[in-house]
Amino acid sequence: MNKTLGTTIALLPLAFALSARADDAPPVPQTAADVSTSAPVPQDLTNLNMDDLMNVQVTTASKKAESLNQVPAAIYVVTADDIRRSGAANVPEALRLVPGVDVAETNSQDYAISIRGFNQTYSDSLLVLVDGRSIFTNVFGGVSWQAQDIPLADIERIEVIRGPGGSLWGSNAVNGIINIITKNSKDTLGTRLSVESGTHIDGNTVTARYGAAAGSDASYRVSALGFQRGHSLNPDGTPDYNDWQGGRASVRFDKGDDKSGKLLVEGDVFRINEDQQFLGTTAGVAQFAIKGDYPYSGSSILANYEHANKDGSVTSIQGYYTHEDVQVALTAFRRDVYDVDFQDQLPTRDNNSVIFGAGYRAEPVNTDANNPVHFIPTRLIDRLYTAFMQDEIALKPTVHLTLGSKLEQNNYTGFEYQPNARIAFTPNDRHTLWASVARAVSTPSLLSRDVEISEGYVQPPGSPLPVEILALGNKANKSTAEVAEELGYRAQVTNAVTLDGTVFYNNYTNAQSEVPGTPYLTPTPLLHIVQPVVFTNVGSAHTEGLEVAARVKASEALRLDLSYTYLDGKVPAYGVQIAAPKSEYQIHSYYNVSKKLDFDTSLYFYGKGIDATLPSYNKLDVRFGYRPNDNLEISVGGRNILYGNHQQFGVILNVASDLIQNQIYGKVTWKI
Repeated sequence: MNKTLGTTIALLPLAFALSARADDAPPVPQTAADVSTSAPVPQDLTNLNMDDLMNVQVTTASKKAESLNQVPAAIYVVTADDIRRSGAANVPEALRLVPGVDVAETNSQDYAISIRGFNQTYSDSLLVLVDGRSIFTNVFGGVSWQAQDIPLADIERIEVIRGPGGSLWGSNAVNGIINIITKNSKDTLGTRLSVESGTHIDGNTVTARYGAAAGSDASYRVSALGFQRGHSLNPDGTPDYNDWQGGRASVRFDKGDDKSGKLLVEGDVFRINEDQQFLGTTAGVAQFAIKGDYPYSGSSILANYEHANKDGSVTSIQGYYTHEDVQVALTAFRRDVYDVDFQDQLPTRDNNSVIFGAGYRAEPVNTDANNPVHFIPTRLIDRLYTAFMQDEIALKPTVHLTLGSKLEQNNYTGFEYQPNARIAFTPNDRHTLWASVARAVSTPSLLSRDVEISEGYVQPPGSPLPVEILALGNKANKSTAEVAEELGYRAQVTNAVTLDGTVFYNNYTNAQSEVPGTPYLTPTPLLHIVQPVVFTNVGSAHTEGLEVAARVKASEALRLDLSYTYLDGKVPAYGVQIAAPKSEYQIHSYYNVSKKLDFDTSLYFYGKGIDATLPSYNKLDVRFGYRPNDNLEISVGGRNILYGNHQQFGVILNVASDLIQNQIYGKVTWKI
């Protein structure tokens, strides 16, 4: 399909809107979020107007409920209805809706996701949470997205902070925070069944959910998901060996309310099996292959209790346990996380609102030394002690200053501090101007500290001996530190238009990369040269950019979400890559053809990478949704339909990313 035809399809709702009668279609969804902590998010978001957009409650920016209009941060919220109407197949695809979040599908199993640059399969500058539980893994320094197949219908909202959040959330919240918040079980009563089938990578997905009351103020739900995914294509167009399948089961229990106190207990278990292969060379420079079906399993349990005090403050305590057992083509490890956090607020006095807390985390990791990718030592435990305090000061009724910092002590880099200062000027409910300066750090991962990877052998021309490339961790690595400066403006321009813009400048010290070491000879398994490549701190880097997003109520039946992101920067000449598009445009159209029929499109323009290693491409997703009654929805659509096979990323760990096919899918959802 050519570009002109794809663009025409994406803009068809504009033509439909001109001819549609308002009494034939319900109002289009208006909200970027309805994230009140005291009331459930409504399933039908069509009744909210633009005034509601500026006054919804969000929690990620300050760890307490506050109006979106007054948040001195670049925040964006994706609602359950946004996810449903986007036709997203999984959480990474739903994150494409957020301006400034760079999402690239590198193959059938993996995504590279980052905010404001430095993208890779595991991004160590992005912290991701599910109901307050961190899913960041310190083994590789990032998130294993293939293990996060959360049923999309269970998600209430996704809050995304672009920019540093280390002063509240700690290490690795450097360029952003993604907070996935699932629905209260009282909002998911009854039975729900969904079946989706698609071509190529999409495969087949079945989800089932049952929810019920458990007394006057308690409820629970049980959810299950099973999936099968197809393969992507190698760069030469041949099928890659990366089909995979798996499933997840979860349970959630909620009791109480804001007045009596709220208890949340939830847990899940998952298992996936991934086809993987690895090609390399032996010491004799002979080809070999590792190929098989590898399991990846895990489980978690979380408990959170919030108590509302008489003075209006909230005291909370949370604990969780996570277990992962990973066996892949090149490595194997077992990881456990034990985490407990306490948070409280002081009574608001003299225009001061103080929130503080402390926490402890232990993360034991056991690895297998008999794999090409192994760690030295094979058994270790990371311990993390944290404390934070933040004070919001009302200098005037329209001016608020926020000061705070998080303090951490870890095993490897020792003491870390992450302060921030933010100021917001809100002359009325329609306009907010804000600025911030913050420091955040990303701590070295197990990969960069303790890894030993034989990347295979090469026979250079003229060399009498083969050369082994050996990647090594560096226990002397320091944390990469960022100082970020931001300026933002958020406004309801008219009754039909909202606008949100941010400019930023980030300066990084102790950026990490792989640097060649001194070659040496070794006699085993035969005489050859070893060329070490060492993970190490290589210098400073900086990025600067612009993010602009607008929401337009074009008619009672049509909503448009528009955004533009610009990013540039400079990095050391030691292999550090920003690895993100220099420019990115998005156009999302949500059109209610009638009360029963939706037509939604998402058009993306990804420019060339700043480092000239990323391809430019356009992406078009289209969805038709039909609801013959309140309990049944049938949808059909296409993903990546603008192009045929194409790359969305460049090279990761010296391997070119796969070609992603276009997909056609159908989905049926039935509720009782």
